[in-house]
Amino acid sequence: MHINITMKPEEFDKIHADALELRQAFPDATISLKPLRVDFATELYEYSDAQMAIMDAGLLGGSGHPDTLPRATMTGRTADGNRNRLRANEIILRNLNRLKGYRCNAGLESLRINASGQVFRATCGVGGSIGTLGETFELPYAPISCTAYKCGCTADILITKSRAEQFVRR
Repeated sequence: MHINITMKPEEFDKIHADALELRQAFPDATISLKPLRVDFATELYEYSDAQMAIMDAGLLGGSGHPDTLPRATMTGRTADGNRNRLRANEIILRNLNRLKGYRCNAGLESLRINASGQVFRATCGVGGSIGTLGETFELPYAPISCTAYKCGCTADILITKSRAEQFVRR
């Protein structure tokens, strides 16, 4: 089981205490302490350095190992070939979510359908609507170049991405 807990800055201490109680009640669950974004966009609410450090550290999983990560993680590969595995909210907290210009598999790995039935490649809506439920439309068949300054949704962050110059279509 995975539990996401949104951390409201002005109630941070109480929410953190509740999260610690959940850790005790569900020792085998993974728990992510998620920062909130202003208007659900990319800018984070103002958190203190201490609050940011608590969210970045996360809560130990049931195994007691700090490397116990939730099912939703991203493995990044640097230019020198090193790999680093991070939770999606860590990517936001560390400001590593600046992916404009990257080739993104939005629409290949993820779709979003809004309340009016419009279909988008991902939560961010990159590329605009690709159609409407009940009407004929084509699903994407290739990645898209990201046009957003920052990737603000954890679900979208977990979509496969590569730098445009590294992208090879197979």
